[in-house]
Amino acid sequence: MTREEQPCSYIPDIDTGELTEEQRLVVRKMLLEEAESFSKTDDDGRAEESQVDINLTDSVPVHRKYTGIPRPLYAEVKQYVEDLLNRGWIQNSKSAYSSPVVCVRKKDGTLRLYIDYRQLNSKTVRDSYPLPRCRMPWKA
Repeated sequence: MTREEQPCSYIPDIDTGELTEEQRLVVRKMLLEEAESFSKTDDDGRAEESQVDINLTDSVPVHRKYTGIPRPLYAEVKQYVEDLLNRGWIQNSKSAYSSPVVCVRKKDGTLRLYIDYRQLNSKTVRDSYPLPRCRMPWKA
């Protein structure tokens, strides 16, 4: 049995209404091939085996000062971080590297946390062979 033929417990429900039947088959095949990559529940969000090496221009750690969380958001941010810790999606760290957190409201009003990695990114050695931009087979 090939990977495409293996039964899959979860394939995301996506709207393919404007696609031709041939395009729908291509999309379904792609979804089946990548089925293991999709989160199946809200608690399924950690990539256990992912390891990334980042090459830097020097070995001096980026250590940006902590920026305070706005007082009205503090309780919500604390709950958000505790939830991520409890799910195992993040963990405590004693790294010499640190970057500040930025709080942003999503369109639906919920909170999203971003990490300001601009200083770290400026020290990152660019990959001379970046991943190619992939185009969908039905796009010209």
